[in-house]
Amino acid sequence: MAPTNAIAGPEVHDRGIMQLAPELTIDGPQQDGYSGLPIAIVEAGLLGAPTVAFDCAPGIRELIESGRNGIVVPVPNIKILAEEMLRLARDESLLSTLSRHCAEDMQRYSPSAIVDRWENLFVEMSR
Repeated sequence: MAPTNAIAGPEVHDRGIMQLAPELTIDGPQQDGYSGLPIAIVEAGLLGAPTVAFDCAPGIRELIESGRNGIVVPVPNIKILAEEMLRLARDESLLSTLSRHCAEDMQRYSPSAIVDRWENLFVEMSR
C-alpha cells in the first residue's frame, strides 16, 4: 500500500479540477477565464509555498515570476501542469529556491504592507 502523501498520476475531474493526491487538489481556470488577483497564491507564498498555476488571469503573472517564485503553465494544458507539479515535488533544490523567493516576493502583499499602503492613501486624501 502506497503512503497517503505519495503523488500518483493525476486524475482529472469535471470543471478542470485535478486530484494529484488526497491532500493536493488543484482547481483549474475560472469558467469566465478571469479571477483577478488570486489571494490564495499570496497566502501560500507568504508561508513559502510556491504555486504552480495556469496562466489564466492577469493577476497570475503579477504574482508569479515563472522559475523564480513559482511556475506558470499555459491554459488548459493539464499534462504540463501535472508534470511541473511533480518536478517541484521531486526536486528539493528547486522547491527550496522557489520557496525562498516566493516568501520574499509576497511580502509586498503582507497584511502589514497593505495596511501601510491604506494608511498612506488616507493621509494623502486628507491633504
